[in-house]
Amino acid sequence: MKTRGTRCSVTIAAFVSSALGWLAIDQGRSYAAYRRLQDVDWMRTAARADQRLAAHRALGLWFSDPHDAFSVLLAMGDRSSIPILRKALEREPTTDTVACTWTHARQALSRLEREVL
Repeated sequence: MKTRGTRCSVTIAAFVSSALGWLAIDQGRSYAAYRRLQDVDWMRTAARADQRLAAHRALGLWFSDPHDAFSVLLAMGDRSSIPILRKALEREPTTDTVACTWTHARQALSRLEREVL
């Protein structure tokens, strides 16, 4: 017979495993999208909607340079890009950044907000 402590440990282990699995899947999808944006052949042939979706997903990657994603959204962003850009801009580092990267994000957001409003 399992004790209450054992059941609690199993529950916690299941929760932690699920959380780590979700994290791996989420970051894996973001990384795949990030790599797609760096693939010149894919960028040449992909539809605008696919490029936009890849940029949205790539911005979910925690430790990457968002420059390519911001550039895509500057050119091809739509209404669905606005909350994603806002969320990404909340993560803007205060030091050691390439200035144009975050400028692209602000430009994309500004353009889209003007178009929507």
